[in-house]
Amino acid sequence: MIRWTDKAPDFTILPLDRLFARLGFAEAVLLWKQVGDGLLIVVDTHVRERVENHLQSQRIEQGGLLIGRVFGEDPHDPVIVTVEEAVGASDAHGTGVSLIMGSRVWDDAQTLCKEGLYIVGWYHSHPDLGAFFSGTDRNTQRAFFGNAHSIGLVSDPIRGQEKWFAGPDSVEVPFSARYSWPLSAPVPHLGQSLS
Repeated sequence: MIRWTDKAPDFTILPLDRLFARLGFAEAVLLWKQVGDGLLIVVDTHVRERVENHLQSQRIEQGGLLIGRVFGEDPHDPVIVTVEEAVGASDAHGTGVSLIMGSRVWDDAQTLCKEGLYIVGWYHSHPDLGAFFSGTDRNTQRAFFGNAHSIGLVSDPIRGQEKWFAGPDSVEVPFSARYSWPLSAPVPHLGQSLS
């Protein structure tokens, strides 16, 4: 006989007010005004700097994983993804036009996935090729980052270009939907006062 046991899901979408409590008033209002216009991305300023430094360190393709949280009011309709950590692929093999990330980056990322943090996407560089998602990048996004909230960043550190993509179809996220702010305040727990 099979016995069914309910388990908590591995992934949860957090209520928007838990994110807004961590932001300044102006930032929260700005995001709130855009809710419903498509996926929004908020990258911690320190994480953004680490990713940029990693991608600028060599003139070959490099990459890693993005770790954060997903916020929304409907479990099937995420609206804001935060990026609060990043892990560079230390065992990657890159050339000027290709990147192979080893399995170690997944293990390294899992050590940071605590207190509601999840792998929310990936990043990589296209040095002096421009910022775009190639056919291979789109296949990677679909195969490994196929959720609506899954994001991908491609950066050309030489030309100073970047583009973000989301979901299994690698839809480009417009510049107006991307922000970089400090996210150092802890996320309030359910039932905890937001003040």
